Amino acid sequence: MHHTVRLSREQFHNRVVLAGEQRFRSWPTPVYGLDSGWTGSRVAGSAEMDGAVLRSVSLSHGEPAGTGPLVDVGVTAGDPVELAQHLDRTSWPSAPPLPPVRPRPGVAGAIETTVVVDGVAVPALQWPTGVGWAAAATLPAPLSLGLALAARDVDPDGVRLVRVELEPYLAARRDHLLSGYDQA
Repeated sequence: MHHTVRLSREQFHNRVVLAGEQRFRSWPTPVYGLDSGWTGSRVAGSAEMDGAVLRSVSLSHGEPAGTGPLVDVGVTAGDPVELAQHLDRTSWPSAPPLPPVRPRPGVAGAIETTVVVDGVAVPALQWPTGVGWAAAATLPAPLSLGLALAARDVDPDGVRLVRVELEPYLAARRDHLLSGYDQA
């Protein structure tokens, strides 16, 4: 017989919410999000680990489970194309299945474009996805970080990224997780 024990709210807060926040806070470089022109929700997305090493963090803008505009923005020490493809597959659970990830540089339908980051046009690769578009870029030195985007219902030419403070995104994540706990 298998028994499931529900964590108390305090245990859930400490083991799930705070542990996740610590992963985000351990990211050593700046994080990027949409500029002040975005009026929708903002929430910490994912903090992807490779064993004990934090490989990327992402921030979500919009309602992943709903309809309407959504932009996920991630930074990575690894390959930004892989992160963009990952964000595209994890952002929309109700989206139709997508073809397998294509290895670089053969991203189907990719075009060379730019992404505006802190007011500077950064060269990027952009391609259509099953429900929107994705893009990948490498920020110039001294950062040299990979930058990834996955979006739906948003014009890529209107996306402007800026360095953002992580705490408001974490607060929204905390509220979302605790609300889900309280409703369960």
